[in-house]
Amino acid sequence: MTIRGTTNPGAGPGAASRYGLDQREVPAKEAARTKVAYACPAGHTFAVTLAADASAPDEWDCRCGRTGRRADRPQAVVEEVPARHRDSSRAMTARTSGPHGPARTPWNMLTERRTRQELQDLLDERLDLLRTGRLRPDGTRR
Repeated sequence: MTIRGTTNPGAGPGAASRYGLDQREVPAKEAARTKVAYACPAGHTFAVTLAADASAPDEWDCRCGRTGRRADRPQAVVEEVPARHRDSSRAMTARTSGPHGPARTPWNMLTERRTRQELQDLLDERLDLLRTGRLRPDGTRR
């Protein structure tokens, strides 16, 4: 059989696999799955898909960085959510905070190495080079 200018001997209709069993003879079996619901103190609810035979953990990390607890189990301790986290416009995200404290953002890492005045001086210098044509927009000098 010729497919786009190549030959593949024995690959005609009804041909068996070159590795022994034909894939059509052994149907793929999907693993049994189950969904486990979790809820975090900030009010988020989410479901995690796990293998049916796996034991579901009592806690799972939420997208906001807090720990979600299984929704089908009674909650002994209720964590009070600060008012600033109830407002969706100021919701805590995994990028800004997590279980181990605030995440280090690129801006935080930059300000660890340089002062704001040094950063302003560098910005002014680069903008001056761009305006005078001595610097290309891709950052290379002419």
